[in-house]
Amino acid sequence: MKNTIGGLLLLLAIAGCKNINENSDIAVEEVAAMELPPSPPASADKSRMDNASTTPGSVQQKVIKNAEIRFETHDLSATAVKVNAAVAKYRAQVQNDSENKSDYSFNRVMTIRIPAQNFDAFIGEIGKGVSYFDQKVISSQDVTEEYVDIEARLKAKKVLEARYLDLIGKAKKVSEVLEIEKELSAIRED
Repeated sequence: MKNTIGGLLLLLAIAGCKNINENSDIAVEEVAAMELPPSPPASADKSRMDNASTTPGSVQQKVIKNAEIRFETHDLSATAVKVNAAVAKYRAQVQNDSENKSDYSFNRVMTIRIPAQNFDAFIGEIGKGVSYFDQKVISSQDVTEEYVDIEARLKAKKVLEARYLDLIGKAKKVSEVLEIEKELSAIRED
């Protein structure tokens, strides 16, 4: 009986950014946010960055890498031990680990979050000893614009919060204090 291992390996350095192949029950997908050297922005991108109070070149490119890996192994347990050792070695975290058995095979799907700087080394470690991959797909997504946008919004909210805190000290009526606290609460919820 052939034992098949696969796993979904994920790292979300940027919250909410992920791509998952839900049709495949034996897959490895890994997402790593990597900081790459800054690339010179196009003129449209330059104006967006200037509007966000960021100078061109001051923000490093943010990239999410995905890897989907599928391979067979003769000893599923030993391979799982090897993967878990790589998880510990590269300071990753197992987010999900499931095993199932069909009539002809055992399958294991793992979701692992890996620090961006360890992405390539982790993929290399997992590939050691694998005679061939049934599937190995590595892709990337540039999320720099979203990162800059979120960073600019956060900065603007902190400035607004500081203004409201300053106004609380100057408020003379309880109703003014309550109104300012209401606005502060709304800002902090976002």
